[in-house]
Amino acid sequence: MALAVVGGGGLAGFRYVDRPEKAVAANGPDPAQTVEITRTDLSQAKEVTGQLGYGGSSTIKSHATGTITWLPKANTVVDRGDALFRVDNKPVTLFFGSTPLFRTIGTGAGSPPPTTPPTSPPTSPSTPPSAPPSEPLEGPDIRVVKENLTALGFLPTTTTDKLTPATTKAIKKWQKATDQQPTGAASARTPPLRPMTAIHPTAARSRS
Repeated sequence: MALAVVGGGGLAGFRYVDRPEKAVAANGPDPAQTVEITRTDLSQAKEVTGQLGYGGSSTIKSHATGTITWLPKANTVVDRGDALFRVDNKPVTLFFGSTPLFRTIGTGAGSPPPTTPPTSPPTSPSTPPSAPPSEPLEGPDIRVVKENLTALGFLPTTTTDKLTPATTKAIKKWQKATDQQPTGAASARTPPLRPMTAIHPTAARSRS
């Protein structure tokens, strides 16, 4: 309802003018639109052309001397403890590490050479003092050997850089398991080292 003002001849009057109210829909508001929700996985694929590889290549050197009697096929995966090649039909296995072997590690290493007993009694009545026992070998190359023997299951734990009787025993076990003579000593001729990764030979050849 609205209020109107009418004026004329100095007199003013008021009157109400009815205005119809907005009609309400007979059926109420429109119903809401709904859709069924389905849970699923979203993925996106794109096809491209290319060639997969193993990255850069490097040459592996070994101090082993003799005749190479076996080489792996190209693209063969060689992991820690596997034979990388064979020299004089003896395996040269792969170890992981950053310090190469530069000395013999194991039985007899670090001990003084045995002395030949005299054939006749000494002229002096006094007995010469015996040589003090040698200190066990110690160094990062020994830790490399111990860590690999531990990873391969031949040595329970690796806690020091020292050569211990348990290390020598583990070396013998490893040598027996890999068809080597169980001397208990690992020399610089074997094994070659790689920095904690398996290798994929793409070419195998020997150099004289």
